[in-house]
Amino acid sequence: MQDNTFVKIDDKTLKKIDVYLEKLYEKNYAAGKENNLGKLMAETGLGSTQIRGLEQLIFSATRFSQVINYIKNQAGKEKKEKSQWTKIAPKLINQLSELEQEAYRIVQNYPAINLFSQAIDSVNQQVEADQTNEKWSKMAPRLTKQLKEAISLLNDKESCDPATVIEIKMRLARGLIKMIVANYYYSQSQKSIEGK
Repeated sequence: MQDNTFVKIDDKTLKKIDVYLEKLYEKNYAAGKENNLGKLMAETGLGSTQIRGLEQLIFSATRFSQVINYIKNQAGKEKKEKSQWTKIAPKLINQLSELEQEAYRIVQNYPAINLFSQAIDSVNQQVEADQTNEKWSKMAPRLTKQLKEAISLLNDKESCDPATVIEIKMRLARGLIKMIVANYYYSQSQKSIEGK
């Protein structure tokens, strides 16, 4: 049974997602880029029905693995002589894997930042209350512990909330597929203009 709990993503995280997608666009999808999967899909003769199927899936899927499994399924059931999805699938899965790693990087920072913020608040409270050496020495072990916990969380995937990770992966994947679809249709239009 699926838990369809809504995951609220804060503005800073949404901005990180947008920045990453913009960098991905510049790297792979800006004019003339060789890694443009939308253009490759058009060049291999993948039909618009296939593209619409991928687009529908990305907006209805609730799990990142559904997207990867769909792509593998399309490539696996394709006849050898067609070789459309077979050419595209490894590159698309690779880009989705990069998105997955980025999702963890985005999420991993937030528990640590929260602990760093708590540590800073502790220092500020102490400064406001009293700046005697005795109080600082009592506070120092607690502050040190909080900072060490924050640092260890930076590299710990287990500390990430799974629902948040899935939500960020899906937002990144939707952004990627939107780029691919737009570039597919643009490439198709360019082919028809060149064909006239």
